[in-house]
Amino acid sequence: MNFYELGEVELVKEYTLLHLLLSVFERDAKLLEQTLKTPAPYLELIQQSMDKVTGDLTRARKEMKRREMKIIEDKKTPDALQTKYLVKGGYHREINLLLSIIKPEIEVRMHYFLQKK
Repeated sequence: MNFYELGEVELVKEYTLLHLLLSVFERDAKLLEQTLKTPAPYLELIQQSMDKVTGDLTRARKEMKRREMKIIEDKKTPDALQTKYLVKGGYHREINLLLSIIKPEIEVRMHYFLQKK
């Protein structure tokens, strides 16, 4: 993804979703390891996907740093993911991503990263 072209809110949203996706893959890997008799092939696929997500997350962080933006708090509420961040000049901003809306987005991203070469 080209993070350079994203607006401020879109960049923070993408960062937040990538961070959440990494957590989902980690959770799923632990569950598979505990429940499957031969988890190795599945865990390898998940690890490869996590490496790709980490690469995108790193690029998003670099773009945020270039724009002098910083995430100061990520919090999950019963209905949303709340992300507070600073922008150039020290101004505070906040976005709330409804879980009912981002769940399908996370699933689409999971498919993308699991199939990405």
